[in-house]
Amino acid sequence: MNRRQFLRNGTLCWSAAAIGTLVRPLSAAAISSERLCFYVAGVRFYKVATRISPGCELKIGHEIFRGNPAFPIYAPDGAQIGHVPQRHVATIRQWQTPVAYARSVDQFAVPWKRYEVVVFPG
Repeated sequence: MNRRQFLRNGTLCWSAAAIGTLVRPLSAAAISSERLCFYVAGVRFYKVATRISPGCELKIGHEIFRGNPAFPIYAPDGAQIGHVPQRHVATIRQWQTPVAYARSVDQFAVPWKRYEVVVFPG
């Protein structure tokens, strides 16, 4: 085996291992019909006056954005904090009345990791 074959085989093995570790968590979250966990998208566009604590109930609305269904997420005081990421819209759309709770809140994190939400089918 020469150096070129060794590097090619090593690259194939490393890429297969990396894909396996990335695909498994995404598919497990997408298939689970009991609950769905994700970070709220679009947080940087909304200012929230009240502090949201982990465990508080959030409200999920329904609207049409640019011709596609979207689900805004509202704080307990009614202020919008963001929306459901596009890859989870199809799952939440199937649920009649989804119930959302703040799983973790980090006010000093980057905006796309500020609020982690868990959603249960209603």
